[in-house]
Amino acid sequence: MPDFRVTLVERLFEADAGDFRVTATDAEAAARIVLNAVPDSVDSDGIRTTILPDGQEVDLEVEEVVHGEIVAMVHDAGTGVLQGQFGFSLVFSPGREAAAVLARVMDRVLADDGERDTHAACVLLRRYLHEYLNADA
Repeated sequence: MPDFRVTLVERLFEADAGDFRVTATDAEAAARIVLNAVPDSVDSDGIRTTILPDGQEVDLEVEEVVHGEIVAMVHDAGTGVLQGQFGFSLVFSPGREAAAVLARVMDRVLADDGERDTHAACVLLRRYLHEYLNADA
């Protein structure tokens, strides 16, 4: 039987939220207007103040835990190669290569008019994958 190194990971997710009213050409353009206005750091009180070009302002002060999870990351004991993540997680981090493959699959499914029942799900997953792939760009 093979040997595995299993890393038990506990994650806590904290959140705060604030709303803006944005007029834009589409949903992504509206999101980009807001995301581009978010400062890289918080102030000395731990508050991240986001101000849009039109003057709308939201203060985010993350204090509330909204989700907790425990997952097992399983690696081959000899090579260290990740074999999988087990347990429910809000974090989906497939790696750049797998994300690129999945994005291409989503593009093909969306191009096929015979797959209309899966269109909405593919749009959401493809958007997530493109965001993931461009996160370090």
